[in-house]
Amino acid sequence: MSYQEALNLYENKQFNDALIMLDGLLKNNQSDQLYILKGNCHKILQQYEAAIQSFERAININKNNYIGYYGKALCYYDIQNYQEAHDECMKVLELNPNYDLGYNLLANCLKMLKKMDESLMCYEQSIILNPNNYQAIYNKAKYYYDTNQMDSCLEQCEEVIKINPNYDSVFNLKGNAFKIKKQFDQAKESFMYCVGINPNNHYAYYNMANLFYDLKTYDQSIEWAEKSIKVNPQYSPPYVVKGNSFRALKQQIKAVDTFKEGIAIDKQNHLLYYNLGATLYDLKNFEEAEVMAVKSITINPDYYLSYNLRGNCFKQQKQFQEALSQFQKAYELSPQNHIILYHLASAYYDLGLYQQSLEYVNKSIQIDGNYEYSYNLKGNNHRNLKQYQDALNCFEQVIIINAFNELAHYNKGATLYDIGRYDQALQSTERALQINPKYDLGLNLKANCFNIEIL
Repeated sequence: MSYQEALNLYENKQFNDALIMLDGLLKNNQSDQLYILKGNCHKILQQYEAAIQSFERAININKNNYIGYYGKALCYYDIQNYQEAHDECMKVLELNPNYDLGYNLLANCLKMLKKMDESLMCYEQSIILNPNNYQAIYNKAKYYYDTNQMDSCLEQCEEVIKINPNYDSVFNLKGNAFKIKKQFDQAKESFMYCVGINPNNHYAYYNMANLFYDLKTYDQSIEWAEKSIKVNPQYSPPYVVKGNSFRALKQQIKAVDTFKEGIAIDKQNHLLYYNLGATLYDLKNFEEAEVMAVKSITINPDYYLSYNLRGNCFKQQKQFQEALSQFQKAYELSPQNHIILYHLASAYYDLGLYQQSLEYVNKSIQIDGNYEYSYNLKGNNHRNLKQYQDALNCFEQVIIINAFNELAHYNKGATLYDIGRYDQALQSTERALQINPKYDLGLNLKANCFNIEIL
């Protein structure tokens, strides 16, 4: 037995056999080199506690062995203990300030610790020390992607490709950057190139599924999500996009089954619970939908849409005070979302608090002046406050945005009826019934208008 034989086993991915051999070698030779290799085997097997112990043994034998500290840093990073990983990286660079991989890993830690400017400086230092370190350049590209600088991201991707044109991950990142820029053909090309290099890159299949979902080509989205699942059935995000594609195709039962499949393999993906809840809401199963919203919130209490879903479930069950509480939480998390503001305003409306409702619906309109439902709600508030001309102005604005909004024509007619303009009320009501001949509110109002004429 020798170190070289153990190294050969490691390089051939026979990690357990390598560990057995290393334990035998260490009985006779307490070498830091052997402990480093042992730590690497444990790390790849995700036996992080044993890996850290091995790296520490190497450091105890040779306190100048910076690779031991680097190995510990990698382990802490993998288990998401980013501050410990950061501290170990600092020890690496104290011993070897020219170790480019140390700066690259330190940059990753800083990024996870939200120290973005320092992170970028460390990526750049890593590249200065080794201009051919394509992994550092790739991470710099990811930094630009994460900070929404897509042009800079794409520039760095090209630098990676110059060094290593067969690095599949960079084409996946490039595709995502093109997708953000809405350059969809280039995004497709990049994802296709990625899977051409590595047919087992499940991330690229998943990202292609997301792209087709955004393009509303849902059948293709399902196809690519299934490809991702086939490569890695334990990766849960493709179940989200597959389920949402079924939901968009009005195939709610298939959507429910897909979300449940995803939950069976990953009970910590809050999006699976949220989207399952949203689909159950479509099916008018409001109680079960609310349960799913709670599960999503338990996993991720900062996801505002789960509170919005829960609020809508309460609203449908006429639990208006509970609905208001949920919409308020959603608003706290996303105060600039016009739809959340609309729902918050509607909750105040349901409670008869029309002035408060107006306050929030006006905020919704300030953010998105083309959201017809906000004007309709605003008009109903004015109508209830007997501010009839303001109400009519709002319903007219809805009709300008969408001439086929039957509710706006009905509300306009009802307001005209309130102020005794019965002929005009009948005209608006008949327009609502042209759009939807079975609209019961319109039929009732039409009958009332005729009754007035008869009297």
